[in-house]
Amino acid sequence: MKHFSAILLLFVCLFSTPQLFAQTATTNNNNWETYEDEEGNFSIDFPAKPERETSEEDNEDLGKMTIIEWSATNQETENENIYYNLTCKISKNGTIFSEPEISTAFIEGMMKGFKKKKNIELISQKQLTQNNYPAVEYTVYYKDDKIYGTNRVCLVENKIVIMMAFAEKKTIKSAQQFFDSFTILNPEETAEQPTCEDRYFLAFPSEPESEMQQLDSDVGLLDVCLKTLDQTDNTTFKAAYVAIYTDYPIITASLTDKELDDFYTKAITGAAKNVDGTILIQRDCTIEKMPGKEFIVELNNKGLYFKYRMLRVKNSSYMYCVGVDTKKDLNNPKVTDFLASFKLLDAAKNRKTEETICEDAYTLAFPGTPKDMQMNLPSAIGELKMCMKMVELSQTTAYAGYYIDYPESYKNLSEEEKENVYSLGINGIVGKLEAEIVTQTDCTIEGYKAKEFIAKAQEGKMWVKYKLVLVDNRMYMYGQFAEAQTDFDTKESTTFFNSFKIVKK
Repeated sequence: MKHFSAILLLFVCLFSTPQLFAQTATTNNNNWETYEDEEGNFSIDFPAKPERETSEEDNEDLGKMTIIEWSATNQETENENIYYNLTCKISKNGTIFSEPEISTAFIEGMMKGFKKKKNIELISQKQLTQNNYPAVEYTVYYKDDKIYGTNRVCLVENKIVIMMAFAEKKTIKSAQQFFDSFTILNPEETAEQPTCEDRYFLAFPSEPESEMQQLDSDVGLLDVCLKTLDQTDNTTFKAAYVAIYTDYPIITASLTDKELDDFYTKAITGAAKNVDGTILIQRDCTIEKMPGKEFIVELNNKGLYFKYRMLRVKNSSYMYCVGVDTKKDLNNPKVTDFLASFKLLDAAKNRKTEETICEDAYTLAFPGTPKDMQMNLPSAIGELKMCMKMVELSQTTAYAGYYIDYPESYKNLSEEEKENVYSLGINGIVGKLEAEIVTQTDCTIEGYKAKEFIAKAQEGKMWVKYKLVLVDNRMYMYGQFAEAQTDFDTKESTTFFNSFKIVKK
């Protein structure tokens, strides 16, 4: 089986750059116009009249796909031509590329593949959303042809949309207009972007800007509400105010004292790392009659200081801070009064976060008492429910079992479509761990066709064994993390993998 990253590269590096500039006639008409594609269900702006071509493709791993391609070349200056291309690949087997697990593996595999190409230099990359769907934008330099390419890949339900702009200069100003003009024709069916809620009060000096983001993490996508106020211009006291709340999709019982302390330690370290800073002071404090943390971070080589406060309430964390130019300003009343003004609103205090939605859908002989966790994964086809049980025996050894419910339509998949679901599921796990598959075999679980694989990560310092079985529209997965491949031969491991049973409804 091919590596997923190698397959993904085929979607982006469709042509060599000399061929690109020869495909369409050059024009110097800089009147941008919008072109609609009913089959692809999108519109896109071009500065010159594009050509449209369609074809069919039978991909070894992704099945049959329809290919729609729009392309045009425009003479932007006397000495510079810009080539624009949009390629839309449509899955005929119903694969939803914008599902969180698939989209994450897709983007990570693509970026890893670029880094391995000796004749391609990856200059920059950033993840973003387009029309509320996952996307990645990156700039590369083709060393052999001395051409720069600015690219954006957007995953829209069952479509992979690749937008490319090529030129001899590093900065392609018109590329942003080209990319940002991409629009889905029926926005009412796109995924809804989450919005910030009024959870707390903070005495900002004036109205802050609000923005809702979704960030990837070890526990899935996190909903993050960010409020910022920059008062560094034309004020007697220059400061930057920031407040963030983050909802963790894993819903558990109340954290133990040690778990809460570990959470704060990791969050404080992460906050300092995000701003390239050094932690100067860290101390306990009380916020809303609950244990919280206060800490000060100095930004390395920038002469800026931030004073933070942080509180964990149920499955949400609240972090707010003030940034100033000098250390002594951290004790200014405008800083201390802002930090002391934090109040949780009733909406936050009364949020229901511990509703049980998981079923006893299977049994597994865990080597210890598992911890129950549940997660709602947002996707273009609605929220996907994932329920997990995990036992961590050490920092290097763990056992996990979980299931994910897909839409009802998955009950009617063909054998070929099921193989595709397995392929994407396995590569999603492997891609997340940046691992390499060592063995992969077919097997039978509870009378159903299933998959088993062993992979290694961290240059062989971590090994993973997993089994997957798709029953109707529910995927069951269970696996072991270990230090060595031989750990899978132990009695404990064998008992675990042989004990799986589906609980009949």
